[in-house]
Amino acid sequence: MASTIIPVIGGTRRYAGTSADTKPTDGVSLGSTFYEEDTLKTFFFDSQIWRVQDDLVVQARLTNDLLLELIEGQRQTTEAIEALTAVLGG
Repeated sequence: MASTIIPVIGGTRRYAGTSADTKPTDGVSLGSTFYEEDTLKTFFFDSQIWRVQDDLVVQARLTNDLLLELIEGQRQTTEAIEALTAVLGG
């Protein structure tokens, strides 16, 4: 079983153990971390499961890219509507 290292403000906690340890899930707050001392991996609790922090970085980048594409699509749609409105005399 992993040991709690440092209670952090807001109920999040930092855990440490090995990859063979069962990561806690009962009473674990969103944002708590678990550090595997043998693999040097850090996991982040997302309120349901533990995720490797590298996966979170990838997800954040993909989400950012998707949002940028949506914003660009919205900009192009707005420009097309403005051009059509100008042609139709609106």
